[in-house]
Amino acid sequence: MTVDGNLCCIGTMNLDIRSLELHKELMAWFYDPTLAEQHDRIFEEDLKHCDEILLENIDALTPLQVFRDSACETRVQPPLGTYATHGDEIDSPAVRKSAPEA
Repeated sequence: MTVDGNLCCIGTMNLDIRSLELHKELMAWFYDPTLAEQHDRIFEEDLKHCDEILLENIDALTPLQVFRDSACETRVQPPLGTYATHGDEIDSPAVRKSAPEA
């Protein structure tokens, strides 16, 4: 993503409690007009190889295709307040608030 031709961010980060506390996500911000311009050019080139998905395309999916697509999206995730990927217990106000008392 590029902002005002001067700033670009590369990576991924969802702004929800699971992503901020449990997952290891990274987004790097660069204040560099040259890099932002290069990033824009790459993005515009990538768009040439994309297909626009319209509501009509989604409405035309068969029940089997909808099931297949939803099954591909499903991921098994631990309940909030359990251990992180490296075995470190998460200790944050949000987790303590939502976790049952021991």
